[in-house]
Amino acid sequence: HEITASQRIMIAIDRQAQDRQVEETRARVATAVAAVIDAAQDAGANHPYLVDKNVKPHGIQQVGADLVIPIIDINGNLMTKKTIAPDGTKRYAKGGAKKGGMYQIGKIKGYIQVAEGFATAASIYEATGNACFVCFDAGGIGPVVDALRSKYDLPIVICADNDQWTAGNPGVTTAQEVAA
Repeated sequence: HEITASQRIMIAIDRQAQDRQVEETRARVATAVAAVIDAAQDAGANHPYLVDKNVKPHGIQQVGADLVIPIIDINGNLMTKKTIAPDGTKRYAKGGAKKGGMYQIGKIKGYIQVAEGFATAASIYEATGNACFVCFDAGGIGPVVDALRSKYDLPIVICADNDQWTAGNPGVTTAQEVAA
């Protein structure tokens, strides 16, 4: 069964409508997230998650008991947020754009570091004094590194998570693929 020209046109129109709907949802989420962040307080260094990970807040916010990390694009535009509960439970805002999203800890001093999670990036920054960008998960490493390469002509160090107990060790595997 071959697809006709009119069917191809209808498929293209449907895809465009779906893409518009996704973009509209992402824009609504970004607006809602901005309102949450504007109303938030600076995160306290005594938050149970930060104490457990032995890191400082580095500019993240807190709403009630939850930490709130803004996720921005390479141009500084707010995309969405990630929340971390005191017990370490992590959630993204439903419907928000995340691909290529990052959070920068510290100032860049000659090279760039990237890491998956906030606590890992905070630890790396605290140890080196050089900026570390949070990618949020193994799947975020490639898009974030690509975005950083497009903006900065600096060496990039990928600080991979050693997920040795997870099938395929995605942190190390992804870091190797992106580096290659």
